[in-house]
Amino acid sequence: MQRAPLPQRSASVLGVKDYGIDFPVNVVTSHGYTLIVDGVYDGTDFSSVTLTGPVKKVFEGEISWDSLDAVVE
Repeated sequence: MQRAPLPQRSASVLGVKDYGIDFPVNVVTSHGYTLIVDGVYDGTDFSSVTLTGPVKKVFEGEISWDSLDAVVE
C-alpha cells in the first residue's frame, strides 16, 4: 500500500497544533478539490477530527477471504 509522506497527510493538524491555525482548515489538493479538516484540539489532544470533501468512486471489486488468509500465513 502506498502512503503519502507524513507532512502531506497531517499538515492541517500540524498547523493547528504547532502554528496556532484554527479549525476548520481548508485544504486544496493537487487536483483542485477543496477538503475541509475540522476537529477539536484542547492544547494536548485532538478529538472529533473529520475530513469533508468531494468523493469519487475509484475502485470496485471483490475480496476473497481465502486468498487473504494465504497472504497472512
